[in-house]
Parts: sequence; structure tokens; C-alpha cells
Amino acid sequence: MTDRDKLCREFTELTGGHWHEWELYQGNKCRCGIWRYFATENPTYTNPADVLRVMKPLDRINFISSLISQKIYSRDAIIASVIDLFIEPDALLKAAVEFLKEEA
Repeated sequence: MTDRDKLCREFTELTGGHWHEWELYQGNKCRCGIWRYFATENPTYTNPADVLRVMKPLDRINFISSLISQKIYSRDAIIASVIDLFIEPDALLKAAVEFLKEEA
């Protein structure tokens, strides 16, 4: 499992989802007992919108508010910092995992 897979798994579990471990019977059955043919693949969260979409509405609002409130610089610096989270690969996903850990 790659570091990125671990990050995706952690986010999935923090948001109440189930991460399938495809290993039993030629890699086609999860430890939970479901067959790969009857389930969807694990989420990849390659699109930042996917990260926000999975979060509960209140968590999403608090998360975005926390991103903005962490930056006490000028308005342009705040905007640039938030934009970087959407452009930099996995930056938003990592920030969301850290936020959800703190909230738990």
C-alpha cells in the first residue's frame, strides 16, 4: 500500500466510509466479506471536489473556515493559500485528514 493509499484510506475511515482490503480469493474479496464484483473500488480523491463532497456539511464549513482563519495575512495571501490547496496534489486531502483528526 502506497503512502497515498494510506492517506485515502485514513480519510475514508475518518468520514465514516469503509476501505476495502482486496486480498482473499485471488485479490477479489475484501476482509469485510464483500466480493469486488459487487462493490465499488476504493475512492482515490484525485479531484479536490471529491474531498469536500465526502465531508459532512458542517465539517466542510468548519474545515473551510479553519483554512481561512489560519491565515492572518492580507486578503490576497489568504486567497493564494487556499488556491494552493486546490492546485497542489493531495494538499487538500492532507489538510482534511489533519482537520478531522483534530475534530475527533
